[in-house]
Amino acid sequence: MRRLALFSILAVLSTSSVAAAAVLEVPFGDASGIGYVSGWKCPPNSNITISFDGGPPIPVATGIRRNDTATVCGNDGRNGFISQFNFNLLGDGEHTISVRQNGVEFAKRTFRVTTFGTEFLAGASGAYILNDFPQPGQSATIQWSEGAQNFVIVGRSGGGPATGLAGLIGTWDFTFTIISTFTERYFFDRVQTVSGIPTLIGEDEIGQPIIVTRVQDLDPGNPLPYEYIGLAYDLILCDGYLFNQTGPNTVAGIHTSAFLVDDECGDFFGEHPMTGVRVSGGHLSAQLDRSSADAPSAAKAAEVDVDPVGDDVARVLKAAENAVRGR
Repeated sequence: MRRLALFSILAVLSTSSVAAAAVLEVPFGDASGIGYVSGWKCPPNSNITISFDGGPPIPVATGIRRNDTATVCGNDGRNGFISQFNFNLLGDGEHTISVRQNGVEFAKRTFRVTTFGTEFLAGASGAYILNDFPQPGQSATIQWSEGAQNFVIVGRSGGGPATGLAGLIGTWDFTFTIISTFTERYFFDRVQTVSGIPTLIGEDEIGQPIIVTRVQDLDPGNPLPYEYIGLAYDLILCDGYLFNQTGPNTVAGIHTSAFLVDDECGDFFGEHPMTGVRVSGGHLSAQLDRSSADAPSAAKAAEVDVDPVGDDVARVLKAAENAVRGR
């Protein structure tokens, strides 16, 4: 009985080995624009053709070096096949590709095509930010390429998962309850040294500044159980925050307020539990999440870029220092 079972296992493994000797890798799942059909096949691997939806055979280049197949095929790795193809020609929807060698099919697959309603989109342009890609806190910039009929990567930011103040860069929603529940959105876009203290700088949805720094950088030895302190100018209030980062995209702590009198924050009053959630990440995302039609915010951001410290940020920093030492 065991002998029979062993032979059954050998039969399965042998079948799998034969099946693995020819693989169609692309397309898989979805396809768009001008791309490639590619895969590999152990010898014999000449005279390979592809066809779509039962159409006429299209010859493909063979003998492409694929060193990763050398061991499986027992040769020098020249087992690849490839062909460029404009998938827009197939139109939207599901399609089937068949791959044959000397007319005998050895691979077949169904995939989906999505187009812009034309076989070749001309005259279009656009560049966009992919937030938190490929990792949280990173971003990638993609741009339309007419030649490729697709988007290509043209830039990236955030070389690795950021920590500390830099790890807070992005767009955040801070939520707290006094009598009603309020949610304030802040766009943090850079860390710089202000008055000798590393400081995270941003603004709210109407362009008013907010800064965040570490409590211990501001007041070494302070016993408060929070790592960060933030202070934001509103039109009539100063919003203060003391919080810890509780996850890659979450914070929690307390909110406090003071009335703004003659551009100065008065005495802070009240402590309200607050939570924060990052809704997008990276320096560029904080810029692009805001509408370009928001002229006051855009003008304020441009002003801060020219004078990154500025009177507003200096006043906020001073008020934050007073708030910490007054607790």
